[in-house]
Amino acid sequence: MLKKKVDSINTIFSGITNKNSDDILKSLLEFLKFFETDYKVEYEPFIITRELLYSLLNLCSHKSNEISEHAASAGKKLMSTINEHSIRRILPVLLDFSSSLKWKTSLNRLILLDDLAKAAPLTVSRNLNTIIPVVSDMMWDSKPQVKARASKTMTSLCNTLDNKDIVPFIPDLVKCIEDPSNVLETVHK
Repeated sequence: MLKKKVDSINTIFSGITNKNSDDILKSLLEFLKFFETDYKVEYEPFIITRELLYSLLNLCSHKSNEISEHAASAGKKLMSTINEHSIRRILPVLLDFSSSLKWKTSLNRLILLDDLAKAAPLTVSRNLNTIIPVVSDMMWDSKPQVKARASKTMTSLCNTLDNKDIVPFIPDLVKCIEDPSNVLETVHK
């Protein structure tokens, strides 16, 4: 049974990485259907791979709006079902903003990081030392949509903290990253 599912997943994945737009769209729809009907946690090591995540993120910038929307939906579906033990494996992919210069890909990376912070706050909070520097760089992006999303994602990431001394200052900390001239005022609070 597992072998059949893995073969089915591999077929879907090969369609997603295809160059033909019709094959990509068909495979994305099959992938989303698979999550609705057949997904089980034991399939995760075969489904949530770096290659698949890179492909989905790159498809978020596809010239076809339908493909980019379905790729974004598939990415969100992955983040909502991910096992907390898989996060360290996929985090480098989500933080690899240099792999694509397309702003929609960067925007979707930030959206997925935000979703991940909500789905697995404890694991995300344990990895903030790796995540925050990368997301703070994106808060200075030239594209306004990416910049705004990075600020929102930074707030979600910081909200995974459970340190009662820091939690009230999270909005101020995010504002300091957005505009360093606020640092002095924030320190005095």
